[in-house]
Amino acid sequence: YNLNCCENVIIEHNRIVGADLMSTGGSYACYGPEGYSRNIFTAHNHYENMHGWDREAFTSDAGGGAYFGKVAQCHGNELVLASDPNWRNRDWHNALVAIVHGRGRGQWRLVRAWSGRRVMLDRPFDVAPDENSQVTITMLHQRYIFYGNEFRDVGIAIQFYGTAIEHVVANNRCWRAGGYHALGIPYAGGIQPDFYVQFIGNEIVEGNSYRFGANNATLAGPSHIGVYGSAPSINFGCIVRENHLHNNARIEISGRIENVVIEGNVIERASTGIRIDEGCANVLLRNNRFVECAREVWDVAAVKRKWRTVIEQLAERREPLAHWSFDEPARVRFSVRTVISDIDLTARAVGGVRIVKGVRGNAIEFDGKSHLVIGESEEAQYALNLRNFTITAWISPKRVTGRSGIIAKRVGNTLTPFVICVHDGKLTFDGADRNGKWTYNCSSPQVLKPNQWQHIAVVVEEAKRVVLYVNGREVRIHKVTEPLCANEQPLIVGRDAWGGEPPRGETPGFFIGAIDELKIWA
Repeated sequence: YNLNCCENVIIEHNRIVGADLMSTGGSYACYGPEGYSRNIFTAHNHYENMHGWDREAFTSDAGGGAYFGKVAQCHGNELVLASDPNWRNRDWHNALVAIVHGRGRGQWRLVRAWSGRRVMLDRPFDVAPDENSQVTITMLHQRYIFYGNEFRDVGIAIQFYGTAIEHVVANNRCWRAGGYHALGIPYAGGIQPDFYVQFIGNEIVEGNSYRFGANNATLAGPSHIGVYGSAPSINFGCIVRENHLHNNARIEISGRIENVVIEGNVIERASTGIRIDEGCANVLLRNNRFVECAREVWDVAAVKRKWRTVIEQLAERREPLAHWSFDEPARVRFSVRTVISDIDLTARAVGGVRIVKGVRGNAIEFDGKSHLVIGESEEAQYALNLRNFTITAWISPKRVTGRSGIIAKRVGNTLTPFVICVHDGKLTFDGADRNGKWTYNCSSPQVLKPNQWQHIAVVVEEAKRVVLYVNGREVRIHKVTEPLCANEQPLIVGRDAWGGEPPRGETPGFFIGAIDELKIWA
């Protein structure tokens, strides 16, 4: 189902049930030609069995925007932009104008008229932006109310993907669903904030799910009420109040978040009750109750700061951060020589691996169905979010066609700071920046050969450059300007989330051949 550019709609007492494994869920969208969708009341509906595509029982959707940048001047209800917008072929009447950075942030108005750099607003800002403020003009999703709905066996129950203004999610219940999420993000060229979203009195009854989240980024894990902001967008003024979470469900806030209230919630039998990540400012936690939670509040930002400090100190040593020689006989776990004593970086084999003669001693051989997993603890996954690092290895691939992972910091097809792979004879590096863009991606010429040992090295200097080497020869320099992203994924050796021959986004790319002397320097 889909509602596009709608206003003043009531949707209640319906059953939306997937009939087969291709059932997809639906959305309230703003694809055009209008630039807004608002005032939709969704109540007492039942959503069940959505297994196709992204498994979203509900998501909002409307990528793009007309402008993101600074303001030249603002007088009354007239706004003059500092650079040219892209009005394109869309009716921008009633679209969103929001201040996302600097003076006046957290305010929004509607477009009434537009011409060149001049925009007429529906009313003046209470606090006018100045020349250092940043504003976005994008599609408007406003005042969606979800009340008393039920969700079973869906990937996500309710998701605001991009712009969300004054939405309310209240007294909904879900089983085996990813939960309720609000994501202020850059999306398809537009900067789309979330302002004043409220999650009140909702319940997550069965708190584990699979294949959920934006773009199915989570293969399996805890359901959650999630408040997210990806710079330069923002999630501002969200309230999470009097929700009841059971059986490993939790509350998460992460990214560019400001002025959030989390109060009066009950969280039962969870590994973590409330998880607070980097970038969050002015977060109020009050009167939350935890029942049999292994960890009530997890300050992930503190953990990340700790490991950045540890890695920076270890960088002064003239030895690898970690070194896997694969010289033991074939086994399920392979040892590591590491200078980090607090975490387990042994490699666990998944599937059939063999020990063969390597460049130095033994090597590990993959059959195209197997891989290694390294760093399965939460601490290890944060420690391996490196900023300036070098990864080296000897590889002997049996084929160089298609796409096959050598080492990747991810299991699923999600954002990651690094993937090193073989792609149609090229040594390829993939990495996303902190804004969610794959600006670190680069490849060598077709220099890799099948059935022979070759030494590969990738040197990453955060926000500066990526350099690729094959057999000691520099084969690619790629300049970058943004910081790397971070994730909560282990290292995977011998596989990446997508690939194959030919490469496909929905199938993993397994390495066929041998790898020896894998080292990470930081």
